[in-house]
Amino acid sequence: MGWQWFGAREALETVTGEQLAYVREQVVAYANNEPAFHSDSSAAERIFSLWWVPMVGASGALFGVLIAFGMLYPNVELTTFAYVVPVRMKAKWFVAMYAATELFSGVANVQGDNTA
Repeated sequence: MGWQWFGAREALETVTGEQLAYVREQVVAYANNEPAFHSDSSAAERIFSLWWVPMVGASGALFGVLIAFGMLYPNVELTTFAYVVPVRMKAKWFVAMYAATELFSGVANVQGDNTA
């Protein structure tokens, strides 16, 4: 959600309260399978596109558990498999590398990568 706000903050500074209310109404209409959104303001269209981003899954909860494990037991040795080769590393490094990889995957926005 923080990344969505960062992407929308420039557009949010240029729209009026009435335009923002119209975008909110259009999001609700779009969720109810009504006709597609259209506006004269490119900023309002940008806000609409950022507002209507589907998110599913429990990845946030899983990352919370993963980070808690890394913070509670930072020096536990884990064995992961890079292709077929076993690699040993401490939990704190595994959690940091995994989080960085997932953050990059989410921000890179590669077509068809299925990363939210």
